[in-house]
Amino acid sequence: MKTTIEMELVPFDVPSTVTKAEQIGPDDKHFSLSEIPANTLSAMCDEFRDEIFRKANKLQPPREMPRPHDHKSPRCWCGEANYGASQATSGVES
Repeated sequence: MKTTIEMELVPFDVPSTVTKAEQIGPDDKHFSLSEIPANTLSAMCDEFRDEIFRKANKLQPPREMPRPHDHKSPRCWCGEANYGASQATSGVES
């Protein structure tokens, strides 16, 4: 006889800061996540994901494509709205 037990898991803790690899002064060891560029945060998340699956000895499932979103929204994470704005003001045509 087999049975399946369902349980709720607690998600990974999300830090509020990142730690600098080499400390130069006494007060420059930690940086708020808001101080880190989005591309750097994304790369750090990718590395974390890779390490989680490596430690679990599992293959990663295919990543979902990002959902369509409003590029004019302040919540736009992709930078496409900013790219379009910079192109329009720079006089560069594509």
